[in-house]
Formats: sequence, C-alpha cells, structure tokens
Amino acid sequence: MRVHPDAAREAVRAVRHYTKLDPRVGDRFERATLRVIDHIDEAPRQFQRHGLISVTGPSWSGPLLVEVRKVVYPRPFPFVAFYYLREGEPHLLAFAHARRRPGYWSEREFKDE
Repeated sequence: MRVHPDAAREAVRAVRHYTKLDPRVGDRFERATLRVIDHIDEAPRQFQRHGLISVTGPSWSGPLLVEVRKVVYPRPFPFVAFYYLREGEPHLLAFAHARRRPGYWSEREFKDE
C-alpha cells in the first residue's frame, strides 16, 4: 500500500489531537487507523465506491480516471479513509474528518507514478 505523505500527516495529527483529550482515546484512534489500513490491504475491493477522480503521472500520457473508495472509521471517530487502486495496489489519499472540508484531498497526486 502506498500512503500519500499528507494522509500520513493527517493520521499523526488526529492521533495527537485525541491523545491530548485522553491518552486512551488516542490509543483507540491509532488502533482504529491501523485496522483500517489492514482491512484495505487485505481486501481493497470490499469497500464502498465514493466516486471518480482524475490522476496524472509520468508513466502514462494524459489524465486517468480512477475509482475512489472509502472506509468509514468505527464509532465514535468521525473519520473516513479515501483510496484508489492502481494496478491492484491501494493508494491511500486521505484520512479525512467526515464533516470538514469535503473533497479537499481529491487533487492529491503521487509524484512517482
């Protein structure tokens, strides 16, 4: 699995936020994030389709439309992980808060595709 650097930073920030509130909650959020990653890795096609985005890369000419999928975190965490598959490999774009700035991550690209 490839994780976009901004997505990795989002996960770290969220863990820090929840840890400040309560270290046990921070631990639960971190475990939930690791479970989300494991579930995507194990069966990436099992999750709900979210929509299409256009991605570009140096290894092909022109933009490519890819289907984005989403994984909703377990309660009480209002987070969603967004990813797409490229040649069978998950490309995780964001760990996004479910109620803030919808779609902000849709312009993210992996630099070396």
